Amino acid sequence: MTRAATTTRNARNRPRSRRRVVVWVLVGVAVLLLFVVGWVGIRGFLAKGELEAALPILVGVQQDAADGDFEGVQEAVAEVAEHTSAARSLTSDPVWGAAAVTPFAGANLHAFGEIAAITDTVVQGALAPATSAGLLDASFLKPVDGRFDLSAVGELQSIFEGADAAMVDASARLDALDTSGTIGPIQDAHTRVTDFVEPLVPLMAGADGLVKELPKLLGQDGPRRYLVVFQNNAEARSLGGHAGSWLEVIVDDGRISLQQQVNVDPLISSMPIIGLTAEQVALFEGAGLRPSNTTIVPDLQLSAETAAAYWNNAFGTTPDAVFFQDPVALGFFLQSTPPVTLPDGTVVDGTNAAAFLLNEVYLNYGTNEEQDAVFGYIVQQLFASVTGGSFDPASFLAAAINAGEQHRLLAWFFDDSEREALAGLPLDLPPLAYDEETAEFGLYFTENYGSKMLYYLDATVELSQQVCGDSSRYRVRTTFTNLMTPDFGPLLPWYVGALQDGKLRLRATLYAPPGSTFASASGWDADFTPVTATDGEHPAMVQRLTLGPGQSTTTEYIIDGDDVDLARDLEAYVTPLARYTPVEVVEWPCG
Repeated sequence: MTRAATTTRNARNRPRSRRRVVVWVLVGVAVLLLFVVGWVGIRGFLAKGELEAALPILVGVQQDAADGDFEGVQEAVAEVAEHTSAARSLTSDPVWGAAAVTPFAGANLHAFGEIAAITDTVVQGALAPATSAGLLDASFLKPVDGRFDLSAVGELQSIFEGADAAMVDASARLDALDTSGTIGPIQDAHTRVTDFVEPLVPLMAGADGLVKELPKLLGQDGPRRYLVVFQNNAEARSLGGHAGSWLEVIVDDGRISLQQQVNVDPLISSMPIIGLTAEQVALFEGAGLRPSNTTIVPDLQLSAETAAAYWNNAFGTTPDAVFFQDPVALGFFLQSTPPVTLPDGTVVDGTNAAAFLLNEVYLNYGTNEEQDAVFGYIVQQLFASVTGGSFDPASFLAAAINAGEQHRLLAWFFDDSEREALAGLPLDLPPLAYDEETAEFGLYFTENYGSKMLYYLDATVELSQQVCGDSSRYRVRTTFTNLMTPDFGPLLPWYVGALQDGKLRLRATLYAPPGSTFASASGWDADFTPVTATDGEHPAMVQRLTLGPGQSTTTEYIIDGDDVDLARDLEAYVTPLARYTPVEVVEWPCG
């Protein structure tokens, strides 16, 4: 064969050879794509299953914590950690990473991988260390021989600092993650994880702050004085009730002691104990005149300063913090301690404490001295259970959180740094919210007969807003029911019913959003002249309501507001009564 013929054949074969190369390259790319799609698809399917298994368990963790079942929390966190770790591993390999930057599917893969990683950060970086550290079993809060072990608290500080940082990081990453262009299931997963994480951020911050401050709060640097004021919701005041029993607790180097316990009588002063504004005096009848009205003005700092001033005036000591607590909260705590058996054999525990202390004690014991003795005995026995270690610390901690979330346990620390460190705990009462996201009302009740009849009061609240043309308004409706029966009302002792045959009477003060004005009010006592004033930025109106036994009525405030925004959430603080008061937001159509 000639050289020319060979060259011609090779030239003829080169295009065919190039075509074979192109074909094999395309085949290789196709195989690679199929591999990537299969790899990512399988791992994505598996990761989806892991996250779907994890999320219900995480919701269960919240419920276990609320119930005080911290052993259940630890078991659930250990279980969920296996799922979140697997989901993160399945969505973090190089193949997944490469696929996450491709067009079309890349955004979904990136978002899903980030959700898996964030969820695992929450579990492995925050919940697992916290539960293994022991805060959730709260054993370090159990004193031995009347003294808390301060060294055990110190060992937890670095652990909770890291857990808090992990929670803050997870929250920031969830906020930064944009899933608007992803498929529905990924958007749903983003929402579900966010809904789980956000409430935990302040709680973990509060736990971190508590662990850091606890040695100081327990007297490591010197004696600490705490004033505890017990309120009676049957004689409602804005932040709780009649402040009838007071006690001073001293904690020194971890050892806690009950210094003294008194009723309100030794605290009475012939002169006003603290300054109030003219508006506060106008809105709240009796404000500043008696220690029993310490919480009648709805300002926690002012209430704490008032209580401290009364105590200092009577006994010459100044507390480092003031706690306000009602009998419902006391019942929560008694669920974690042995029941209290009174000298006459009456048993008081977590199931009946609220009803007994708010009502039955007045029906069964005929004098103030007997009633004070009963209440004092219960408090002393509860205190002895705590200092003696005869209580479940995990359940006790859960009771404090539950009481705080219902505003039945409030605390004000006078040291700014302590208050800031503990801000994540639900013991504060911040000012009413009014911003781009929220408009909050304050609905404050005060018993107005000098009776204890508000034990029988049941209430529900509805909030609404509307924008109709140039008109924009808020509406606050409250349905009140007197649960006393007509046949039993006349039989009530005078110090319960004030000789009113089962009637109850209250003053209701509504604080509205800044810049709004009251347009009308209905359903209230016709013979009462409403009081209006502005406390700070909030316009306020006082109305009065009288209800006979078995009666029910619905009252209404209408408030005009130039800045009503239907995108805002409506919320309300309502004075905690003997029974829970539900608050519901309802539609208010035009026309």
